[in-house]
Order: sequence, then structure tokens, then C-alpha cells
Amino acid sequence: IKMNNHKKTLFVAITGGRGMIGRALQRALDAEGIPYRTLGRSAVEGDASRHLVGSTTDPEMVARLMDGATVLFHLARTTHEIEDMCVYDYPAMMHLLPRALKEDMEVHFTSSQMVHDGARQYPSPVIDEDFPFEPYDPYGAMKLAWERTLISYRKRGGLRYITYRCPTVIPSSLEVGEHLACFLQQGLETGVISPRHENQRFGGAAVIHAEALAAVMVRNIGNASAFGREYHICDDAYVSYVEMAQLSVDVLREAGHDVRLDWSVTGTPGPNFVTGQRCANARAKEYLGYQDHSEGVFREKLRAAVSRYRAQ
Repeated sequence: IKMNNHKKTLFVAITGGRGMIGRALQRALDAEGIPYRTLGRSAVEGDASRHLVGSTTDPEMVARLMDGATVLFHLARTTHEIEDMCVYDYPAMMHLLPRALKEDMEVHFTSSQMVHDGARQYPSPVIDEDFPFEPYDPYGAMKLAWERTLISYRKRGGLRYITYRCPTVIPSSLEVGEHLACFLQQGLETGVISPRHENQRFGGAAVIHAEALAAVMVRNIGNASAFGREYHICDDAYVSYVEMAQLSVDVLREAGHDVRLDWSVTGTPGPNFVTGQRCANARAKEYLGYQDHSEGVFREKLRAAVSRYRAQ
């Protein structure tokens, strides 16, 4: 862990500590022996001083969260509904960022590759950090607002930050995310896996595993050479939904289920077609030391999901 010389004590504040990435981050911090405090809107078992219950829009709770902290991991987010973002996500800036700047804290922010609108092209382009911004939904617009505000705070007061742009995040639990689990569920319920809508026929996903994201975030605490930039954090492989469906069939058959694949792709996508982007991660590899995972992890996750659905 690299730290600036004037930082005597490393202490991490985490918003969104109850979420998938937040839980993975806590495990990574525990493994390194790094102390932390979390803030979330749901209660958890354990030390109440370590896990605060509240909102990032509450200045008192934010003050308690950030008391004595040298690093802020801002993971908290609400739904994709614009009403929720206006109530929680945007107002959080006025409580978190001025304090981070005043206390000379470094900020690690999880953004989204939805700040780009490369998804409406077919075939999907490979996008990097310099790809034009044109978010097509309120969620992408909110994430972009955070990104640009961090840049402004750096220009204004030298805020040290790292922004991680994430695609589909695959959890570390038995679930594998909706993109993968939908094919498993369809196969178990009907015995036939086939596309249900246009996006499945033509689309795919770039992914990052929650454990890998947490590991690279912890590893780059204090990495001054990485500050002031945005990074795509994703595996090399772009996996099409056709490939995911075929893999689901293979795994279900190995588990003893009689499942077949009925898949056809005709024509071209319509005007409302939306799919995941193909993402480049060269900057993350250069500055953050990021190393992607092998495609074998998909099979591991799918096997776990088969066990989960069979148990249900």
C-alpha cells in the first residue's frame, strides 16, 4: 500500500458498504488489516461504530463516517429512477466532496460505463476512456456529473481521486447477475434456452467480478501516479449473450438437465436496441496494475447458480 508521507494513519470511509462491491471491499480491506467505517441505509450485525446506518444526504452521518478518515470509497447509489437520484445521489456531492477536499482525503469513486452511449451502435464499438460522452439514461448522466465534479475539485483544490468505470459487475455470491442467471432459469423452467428480446439476440456484456474490482481499489490506495484519471475496469473478454446461453446449456446438461438451445439471429437491431459495450482496459493495466480474469470464472459462477436454482 503506497501512502503519502504526511499521512500518518490509514483509515477508510465507505459509502454503500452494504452492497455487493462494498462487501467485497470490506473483505479485501480486512485481508490487508486496513481499518474502515461504512455507511449504509440498512442495519448490519456487528460493531455499531464500524457500520453506521444512515444516508449520504445526512450531514451528521457523513461527518461521523468521515471522522478521522484519510480515504473515501464512494460506492453508494440508489436505483436507476431519476427521482431517487435527485433525492440521494446528486445531493451526496455537497456533503462528501467539500469535506474530502477540506480534510485532504483521497477519493475512490465507482462510476459506470453508461457515461458513454456506444451501446446503440451495432456491432458494438470498442470504447476506451476517451470515447465521447453521451449517456442515454439518467443513471449514466448522474455518474457523469460525479465524474466531472471530481475533475473540477481537482482543478480547484488538488483533490486526489481515482474513478473506476465499471460494466456489469458479477457478484461473489452464488448469484451470477441477471444477464447470466436469466438463461439458467429459462433452461430449468422450460428446457429450451432461446432469446426473449432483441437485446439478447444481438447483445453481450463486458464484466468485472466484484472481488477483482475490490482488490484493484485497495491496491491503489495512495497510488499518486494514478490520481486524476478515469479507468475502465473490465475483463478482456466481451461475452455475447449467444455465448452465455450456450455455456448455460452445457452446464445444465452436465448437471443432468435435458436442455436445448434454440437460437436464431436475423436482420439488424432496431432503433431502440441497447447492449453492453466492448471495453478497453489498457489504461487500468498500465496505471493500476489491473489483471483480468479468465473466462473459466464464468463456468464456475454458472455451476454455483445451477446449485442455487436446484435448491429452490
